[in-house]
Amino acid sequence: MAIIFPAYSQVKLSIKKADYAKGKVVNGSLLNILTGNVVMLHDDATIYCDSAVFYDESNRVEAFGRVRIVDTNTTISSNRASYTGDSKIAALRGNVVFRQTDGITLYTEKLDYNRGNGLAKYFDGGKLVDGVNVLNSVRGYYNEHSRIASFGKDVRGKNPDWSLTSDTLQYNTNTKVMNFTGPTTLVDNNQKSAKYETGFYNTITKRSSLRSGEFETPNYFLQGNQIELNDQTQYYTATEDVFMISKDDNVIISGEKAIYDKAHGRIKVFQNALLKRVLSEGDTLYLRADTLMSVEQEDAEKDILYAYKNVSVYKSDFQGIADSIVYSSKDSLMYFYQDPVLWTEGSQLTSDTMRMVMKNGVMDELVMSSNSFIISKDKLNQYNQIKGRVMVTKFKDEEISRVNVSGNGESIYFVIDEEKGKLTGMNKVICSNMLIRFLNNNVNRITFYVNPDGDFYPPHEIKEENAYLNGFSWREQEKPSREYVLRLEELKVLETPTKTKKIQE
Repeated sequence: MAIIFPAYSQVKLSIKKADYAKGKVVNGSLLNILTGNVVMLHDDATIYCDSAVFYDESNRVEAFGRVRIVDTNTTISSNRASYTGDSKIAALRGNVVFRQTDGITLYTEKLDYNRGNGLAKYFDGGKLVDGVNVLNSVRGYYNEHSRIASFGKDVRGKNPDWSLTSDTLQYNTNTKVMNFTGPTTLVDNNQKSAKYETGFYNTITKRSSLRSGEFETPNYFLQGNQIELNDQTQYYTATEDVFMISKDDNVIISGEKAIYDKAHGRIKVFQNALLKRVLSEGDTLYLRADTLMSVEQEDAEKDILYAYKNVSVYKSDFQGIADSIVYSSKDSLMYFYQDPVLWTEGSQLTSDTMRMVMKNGVMDELVMSSNSFIISKDKLNQYNQIKGRVMVTKFKDEEISRVNVSGNGESIYFVIDEEKGKLTGMNKVICSNMLIRFLNNNVNRITFYVNPDGDFYPPHEIKEENAYLNGFSWREQEKPSREYVLRLEELKVLETPTKTKKIQE
């Protein structure tokens, strides 16, 4: 037979119902032992259980078996619980399930819940489920007023689109935004990963912001002091001390800002942009420009790199400048546009446009189109010169081996007595087409085609006006050094072991 008790003041815990009740005095204090369908009340909360011990004087109840505490927006179930009316604090133990009316559910074995401030906390492992978002941690807090959950120590998250691990994070169940205040790694189903020191991730819009973080895809690794990611638009940006690594072709690009427009296959780095490519033979190609842009192809190895405005290139066997460059690492082709200049082993090469072919990372051929001009300085500081419409220059052992001139060919070369080390004269030849062979970076033999016209000048007849071809300009002062291209202070971070290790992997 059920016993019905009258409801007392809601300031005190009250017994509403129980199948059996027995009063007992222990150490001078009255307690009530309740069994069977126990129901108790406190303020707006109702406590259900199979049995309970109610301490009337201390306004506390110990509840056992199928415990439920039902509040305005919250229902908590557990195997047992202790609830104190004065503090409004419940300690729930064993198979604890904390549910909100909007679907937020928290699972744990040990939960302390304060009805006064709406704070629920666990400290021995727990899981929060919010629709498709699941977050696990060793320690956790949930504030039902602010709707913010905080997680600490061995945090793991799961969603159909991503998974994460973290040291510390907060999750707003209203906005569905996660804020990270400790090292965090988020990996999506496309194997893109973001490593955060601090930042946020919006699980609805899939937009993310990283402060001092890293972003990685199967093909690229991106690092910056500030990274903005938007998986819906597939638009990603990084600013301040940006480093991007292309894993397929051993390329590091640094700058102050980077944009990755995945939807359109565009990667752009600008503001002090610098490219570093480690070549197969151990040499390194450095390229600096105002802007570097990579255009993705279906075959990632065939991506094309564009460099434009104030371009400078440094490699051990050649250096160059141009207004813009197009570089294909797959085909080992480099195109130079708008007033390009190349220097290699004492020779200067200029033309309106150039196409360089490299083999095994070494310059093999250079095709120069329109207003082509080659100048090389000999050991007596005389300038050997070749001029023509189109030139095809072949290299061997990093030196010019031969030059084919097609159209409007002109040449000046100085003859030196090698034994005496003295100048013996100067040859000046005009010929439409010609083939010039070099030895030790000096003119060795010239073959002329189609009506050559030439003059030989002994040393005493060589004058300033006939020692230079029209358009001669020695621009050695513009040749970029390795220090100039790298801006040494930027190289310190670029060549740190952690970055180079990423390339090797």
